[in-house]
Amino acid sequence: MVLTLNGAPVPLGAAGSFSTSVQLMEGPNHLVLVSVDGSGNSARIEWDVELVPPAPPLKERTSSLLPALLAVTALVLSIEGVALGLWRARAERRRLREG
Repeated sequence: MVLTLNGAPVPLGAAGSFSTSVQLMEGPNHLVLVSVDGSGNSARIEWDVELVPPAPPLKERTSSLLPALLAVTALVLSIEGVALGLWRARAERRRLREG
């Protein structure tokens, strides 16, 4: 029996088992596994796989997020400052009404 993966021969073990590696390109990849026995009978399996690149290291991701995080933090602090100012103004009005 002869086995190929994308046209490259794949060595077979004694019981017909096999193991091989294939170099994938980033993005979609089409794989074709073909088996041909001594009488010329063949079988073919095709499937698509996609290689997704790993995420960048955390340091790179956090440095690009830092300006956005600082902007959100500033916004939250601004909202808290406005809320605190409104609370103080309401407390002062209440204190003046009560006398």
